[in-house]
Amino acid sequence: MKTCIKILLLVLVIQFSQNTIAEEYPDYAKRIRQEVWAWDKPEFKDYNVPEQYKDESAVILAHHEDIKVESKKIIQLVRVRYTNTDRRMVKINDKVSLDEYSDLSFKEEIKMQTRFTWGAKNKVTTVVGVRIIKPDGTIKEVDVDESVSVTEGKKEKESHKKLAIPDLQIGDIIDYFISEYAELDEMNIPAQYFLFYGSHPTLSYSVHCDISLKHMTVEYIPLNGAKDFTISYNDEKDVSLDIAEKNLPKIERSRWSSVLRDLPMTRMNILNNGTGDHLIYKPSSARKAGLYKIGTTLNKNLILADADHIGTYPEKLPYGDNIRKDVKKVIEAHVKKNPDISNDQLAVYIRDMLYFMWPSNDRYFNSRLFLSMFKNYLKDFKIPTESILMTNKYSARMNEILSASDLDYAINIILIPSG
Repeated sequence: MKTCIKILLLVLVIQFSQNTIAEEYPDYAKRIRQEVWAWDKPEFKDYNVPEQYKDESAVILAHHEDIKVESKKIIQLVRVRYTNTDRRMVKINDKVSLDEYSDLSFKEEIKMQTRFTWGAKNKVTTVVGVRIIKPDGTIKEVDVDESVSVTEGKKEKESHKKLAIPDLQIGDIIDYFISEYAELDEMNIPAQYFLFYGSHPTLSYSVHCDISLKHMTVEYIPLNGAKDFTISYNDEKDVSLDIAEKNLPKIERSRWSSVLRDLPMTRMNILNNGTGDHLIYKPSSARKAGLYKIGTTLNKNLILADADHIGTYPEKLPYGDNIRKDVKKVIEAHVKKNPDISNDQLAVYIRDMLYFMWPSNDRYFNSRLFLSMFKNYLKDFKIPTESILMTNKYSARMNEILSASDLDYAINIILIPSG
């Protein structure tokens, strides 16, 4: 029996270890830099700035985002491999932009906590590359190994690395990229925003995505006049998405602007639908693999229904704290002592008591979690309610929501007049 257990554990270790970066970080970083600098993209070889932009502080000559998503089933979960390489080439025209691009901060590795599965991982590895292009065409690559560690806290734990860009001068072009590689077992890929505007004019902007759809659901929506993707599939039904735009304007955002309602962009969610619901958040809209565009192949009512499920949290709060039963006992005692209490008075008492006994830990500072618990208490004491879902003026329009997080949540307590 012990031998069988040891063999099983060995198999599990092998299965998980076979799906990690095999290279040491220096070798991996070197390979990624070689691959990115070798991109065959003409826009990164054109150093000319049109006359109309001569007085701009900086001009983004080329900007390309390259995204790759693969997945593999490992026992009860799906491991998602996600690579996002963001490369920009910027002409420096004055002291303001020189200061803006004079250094670069990044974290080589981030490990995020896993919750349930032995051997699971949520890890991000970052590689940066920087080159300076002089007016005479000379290209100088910056040695990223010269970056310094920035520490914080009493134990001087490394917070991030900071790379100074030496010998960058007004009139130079800085060509740099940030490439993130993530292995995610119990987390979804971060939401993607492709912006067709910026704080500097952009001569060329493009996006390319290669996504394996076997275990993935991709949902997206172009906003405020943004161009749609060009879509193609290979023989394995994997999808490629492409956008290319020229001469994007500089747009200065004001404190009163709503970027989701005013500025051109494409939003995208890439969701893991292969791992079980008990291990990873999976909205109702992500039950089937495939590519879905909001308003056409994906109905917003699915998102609204998903948001309304917010009031169905279990008895125990996350991380083992259990206040529901304790609060309920206090409320029951109050009702027993005040048998003629009205529903509106009881609703106020329930809200105040829940607020008073709510955990002080920051992880519970979540209005949706509080409202869901409040709604459950009201249901326990037979006080009828209805959910209200809305968007605020800085969020998406109601017909352009992409996920439940776009919505604000409220509870309407239905009071029946006496007599």
